[in-house]
Amino acid sequence: MTSPPQLLRKFAQTRAWEQAGDVRFAAQPRLSVHYEDLVADPDASFRRLTTFLGVDYLPPRTRLRKQNEAPLRSLLANYDALEAQFADTEWATFFDE
Repeated sequence: MTSPPQLLRKFAQTRAWEQAGDVRFAAQPRLSVHYEDLVADPDASFRRLTTFLGVDYLPPRTRLRKQNEAPLRSLLANYDALEAQFADTEWATFFDE
């Protein structure tokens, strides 16, 4: 079971990595790519990416598959408690299903 303090540490570490990347590459053109967008519409995401990179578009192909199709709620024994704990925080969107 994941405790709120453990999860908060992981959220904070991820945010720190994001911010460090933003600082490191501040002078470079950047494009934000979100996993959720890649899953929802891989074709549009790759078109956007190839346009940004200035390369020819090729349709995305992969043999990779999502490791676990189960909803997050069923994977975390204390999902409801975690969702309530982070409800009014910047991390609340992680619990949107």
